[in-house]
Amino acid sequence: QASGDMSVARSAYDVGIAAGLPQAHGLAAYDAYAPSDGQTADYARAEQLALTGLGAGDWLSAEVLTVLYSRELVDGRDASDAYEIALSAAQDGNPVAQFFAGFFLRTGTGTAASDVEAARWYGAAVEQGYAHATSFLAEIYETGGEGVEPDAARAAELYFIGLDADDPTGFDRLTTQIGDRPVQVVLEVQARLRDAGVFNASVDGISGPVTIQAVDAYAQRQRDAG
Repeated sequence: QASGDMSVARSAYDVGIAAGLPQAHGLAAYDAYAPSDGQTADYARAEQLALTGLGAGDWLSAEVLTVLYSRELVDGRDASDAYEIALSAAQDGNPVAQFFAGFFLRTGTGTAASDVEAARWYGAAVEQGYAHATSFLAEIYETGGEGVEPDAARAAELYFIGLDADDPTGFDRLTTQIGDRPVQVVLEVQARLRDAGVFNASVDGISGPVTIQAVDAYAQRQRDAG
């Protein structure tokens, strides 16, 4: 699949499925959901494969079901079903599922919204090294939420954890979207950039091009060191 030879990849998935390999179900389900070679998606087949994989403990299968159900691509299933699957896998310790659970709780998708619970699940994913969760948790701490106090320093810390891990969402939020960040968060970001030796302007909370250039320089340095 990585080399683009989907016919061989699909044959390999079939062999894995016949051998009872849980991961083969998830890979085949993902291919049915989002084929990379222009074939028509088959959501019913994707669900069937993913349900079998989920029963065997495969997380990719659970992720496929989460996406299918949250986007209501399967009749009779909706975001509440997606949330239940994500929550179950999150409770089992899967960091991607913990991110999904946090997202559903933050947005009130398929469940009642809860900033406290969203922060808890995002935080669990971050603790396990899932970099994509860092900017989403940072966003909660930027302005606070119901039961969560604002913490600009923590938000900036999370953004830098994401930059260190080359997370594109966090990078975008500190460059093209930095104007959406609160002043206190920009101040904290600038201070960290100054301490890192890539920002020589005033730490003033103004999210201008100099700050963006410094974020870009910091991120590039981390990539080069990586």
